[in-house]
Amino acid sequence: MLGTKHEKTVIIILAYIIGFTSCFIAFGVSPIMYSEFEPIQPLIDETNFYMEETLPVETTTTPTNLTDNEIVSYADGRLYAMAGGSRYVLSFDATLIEDGVKDSFSEQGMHISPPSFVASPDGKFVFFCETQTTDDSCLALIFDTTANVIQFLNHNGSKVTVTTETAAAAMWSNGSLSLGQYLSVSNTEPWTVTTQ
Repeated sequence: MLGTKHEKTVIIILAYIIGFTSCFIAFGVSPIMYSEFEPIQPLIDETNFYMEETLPVETTTTPTNLTDNEIVSYADGRLYAMAGGSRYVLSFDATLIEDGVKDSFSEQGMHISPPSFVASPDGKFVFFCETQTTDDSCLALIFDTTANVIQFLNHNGSKVTVTTETAAAAMWSNGSLSLGQYLSVSNTEPWTVTTQ
């Protein structure tokens, strides 16, 4: 089998693979694909062109003016957060968004019931959980007030969803988020979590 056409082909293919891998390493580029989620930019409050002019009458007993440390608040079907002197919309009530625009918020930015939320004591991060379906679960997110981006909470590369009861009990301790069985890995990127 030595010197056969198949052996030479395998050696050439291996040489290319080793060469490409060496180039990746030499230039500091990792050939491994990570399943990180792209951060999302929240909407500045002035961009209300997605909402109807007349808000629906709310008949629920849910408070319409919930606040936490004056950094995050929920009013009139919108979850707001303050960052850098500007007020950002993190999530809308689905009834406020025009039907033709709802697809734009299918991943994040829309809820069907008021989200649970809590700001970190230092004001750098805001945890919130969007209820996007009629079951008792919500999608966990963190707004980074210094970078003005929303990050999906992720555990081993998967988005974290929890029950609304678990989300309501979320709390910050020593810069880390505690959310049921999940705990932030670091206090600089609290959206990456591990299980306790």
